[in-house]
Amino acid sequence: MKLFWMTLPAMLAVAACGDKDNDTADTAAESEADADADADADADADADANVMTDSPGCENTGVQCISYAGSAWAGQESVQCSAQSDYSVSEGGPAWTYVAAGCPAGATSQCDGMLATDEEGNEVPATDIIMYYYPAISAAQASENCAAQGGNFSEI
Repeated sequence: MKLFWMTLPAMLAVAACGDKDNDTADTAAESEADADADADADADADADANVMTDSPGCENTGVQCISYAGSAWAGQESVQCSAQSDYSVSEGGPAWTYVAAGCPAGATSQCDGMLATDEEGNEVPATDIIMYYYPAISAAQASENCAAQGGNFSEI
């Protein structure tokens, strides 16, 4: 049975009530602390903009990147990427590179809804992967690749 991830959108409602004095910092120290927090949030957003997801990945540079999204991968991502690369090379394909920070930004489509399988072909719980496709591969090729793996294709 496939494991489907449901993402429920989160909504944040901010209501400003009362007078302006209650909405601003009371002291210079509080103002400086607010500015520091804003700068930290901006730096985090900039870092996140460089990756598709924070989950470690395995990249075929410019073509595809596997994101190890499931919790069962924890601590095994590098080993799995090495095995992926070895297999690819043994079949005449390119080497793959481990990317600890996550798959790079710039993907044009993705394939999700997939779990890794064991030696007998049984899906392994919590081994979710997301395959990101980059401009070097057409949407039609990416969709075909995704369908062959039993995933759900979508353009980004």
